[in-house]
Amino acid sequence: TMEQVGAGGATNEGSGPGKGNEEQVPPATRREEDEGCAGGEEEQWSGEEDSVRDDEDYDDDGDDYDDRGKNWGSASSGLGGKGSDSINKSKGSSGSGRGGLRSSRKLGASSGGNAQHQKNSSSAGGAKISRKILPNVEAIVKVSVTCQAPDYSCPWQSSNVDTATGSGVLIGGGRILTCAHIVANQTFVQIQRTSVPDKQRARVIAVSHQCDLAVLQAEEASFIEGIEPLELGELPDLRAKAYVCGFPIGGDEICISEGVVSRIEIQRYRHSGRSLLAVTVDAAINPGNSGGPVLKDGKVVGIAFQGMNEVDNVGEVVPTPVINHFLDGLRMAEERGGVYEGFPGLGVKVQQLKNPQLRRHLGLTPQESGVMIRKVDWDNSAWGYMQEGDVMLEIDDVKVGNNSTVSVTLNPQSKHKYRTFWPILMHSHHVGDKLKVKIKRKSEDMVLFIPLKPFRELAPNYRYDVKPSYFIYCGLVWQPLSIDFLCTWNKFKQNAPRYLVYLSVSGALCQDRQQIVVLSQILAADVNVGYESEVEFATIESVNGQNVISLRHMVELINSAQGDTVTLHMRDTNQIIVLPTPHLAREHNEEILRTYNIRAPCSDDLLLPFTLPDTTSTPTATAAATATATATDTSAASN
Repeated sequence: TMEQVGAGGATNEGSGPGKGNEEQVPPATRREEDEGCAGGEEEQWSGEEDSVRDDEDYDDDGDDYDDRGKNWGSASSGLGGKGSDSINKSKGSSGSGRGGLRSSRKLGASSGGNAQHQKNSSSAGGAKISRKILPNVEAIVKVSVTCQAPDYSCPWQSSNVDTATGSGVLIGGGRILTCAHIVANQTFVQIQRTSVPDKQRARVIAVSHQCDLAVLQAEEASFIEGIEPLELGELPDLRAKAYVCGFPIGGDEICISEGVVSRIEIQRYRHSGRSLLAVTVDAAINPGNSGGPVLKDGKVVGIAFQGMNEVDNVGEVVPTPVINHFLDGLRMAEERGGVYEGFPGLGVKVQQLKNPQLRRHLGLTPQESGVMIRKVDWDNSAWGYMQEGDVMLEIDDVKVGNNSTVSVTLNPQSKHKYRTFWPILMHSHHVGDKLKVKIKRKSEDMVLFIPLKPFRELAPNYRYDVKPSYFIYCGLVWQPLSIDFLCTWNKFKQNAPRYLVYLSVSGALCQDRQQIVVLSQILAADVNVGYESEVEFATIESVNGQNVISLRHMVELINSAQGDTVTLHMRDTNQIIVLPTPHLAREHNEEILRTYNIRAPCSDDLLLPFTLPDTTSTPTATAAATATATATDTSAASN
């Protein structure tokens, strides 16, 4: 399911620690795009689809990340009053050491230079704009944001305050559509009309970091009085002319750049690492453009969200199928009193079947094609329905190719068909829907109807608007492994501990290991003398002989320990740490918190009780039973 594409975003140059510009590096080899993508030589398991580079495996849910950390592609400008280029949310310098946020979050596309001087671009202030291009200039607004991200190197505190600017468009119902990376970790949001010098407060009413979209609403209804909203259009065809509108480089006048649609396929959204449908246009998307509309025939056919680092005057757009999924999901969530849960994921890794002998070995006829399931991740949609060795032949009656691609019509008004990776078929589904999947299991054809869930993974990809989980005991700081934590190393794929990088890429979510708990640092004190140089960045396996399932489970095991000591066994190094039990460690813990000015010994989320998972049924038995109950023999029809 197209889940992780990268998010383009704003580039900040905030005044916080280590906010200087960092060297632009091509995206790192990511968690191998298993469900259909190909490309990486390094195997990756991620839960949402990875962006597609060549055509090897394409994972239905592969998350992507790059060495530099969160690459927030093309949007905001002018952070912290330091220019208009990039929001480098880095907690450290560009050296390889670890200390602060070491990898930069590039919020901004590095497309060719100042948008005010690009080829085929014009400013709204100098000439009258045709209503065929832009029916209402006032419908495009400037978005100004103050934000403060958490500090994963010291998870009990926040990083320095940053600022960013981007664009937005009024789409009806008093709602302003913009990019999620502009308002990520926001503390204060303002919007401004082109004809009014004063800014007004706005609030974020919905956000999906997964597809890099957010909806704002002005706090005063008078802000939108007299403004005609822009309509959403259909996905444009290849070679169609389009106009990118917004406020690049922090300008106060709308800039309009003309371009042509050059590509429509699954792309990586740098903000989230999810792979989703995106449109490429040969028009520059510069810092500040993000969130602005892309227009065709006066209608919004996409939202500008990221540029391309290696290419000038080329940008990427969130297309209307993704926008409609977001808006429809919000409407359904409001009706049922819930929240938008994003694009679902199957949670499988696949192998392509390009080799004829391999296809014969799996029992495929010359007329059949598909991909082989080689991994099903626990507690995801496919868990209990699909098994390793199954061949996925069709999804929603659309044939899957041996190279993980499908042929689909994306615009109902156009006869043009696009061939792209199979997760595109999940764009029409929401969490809770049932996905029809035809498989071949041991030469027998079956049809499964799989209830779709949000994707889960062992090491979460980039997260926003949430505080890190942490637990401090006797000066030892523990937190779950995540890409955010790894980003505290600059170019973490080269500089972070190799076993942590490996676990983030290839570690599998399972019932008895729902998180990798890492010893992230040691706050020196008498009670932990001698451990500081031995076990830092180790991962815990057990507490007093009981395997640790998650950080919350670890807290419960320590708090319930009996006797005078608690023994922690490390997974990677086979070392042990012996500490006093809680009733003897209270004074040590209180002194450490006072000494290091830490408000609480753990994050708020760890105050909730831990519930052990149900491990009574085995994956094999569950999968077999469910598949038998839900499968329909279609072998006669297929033959």
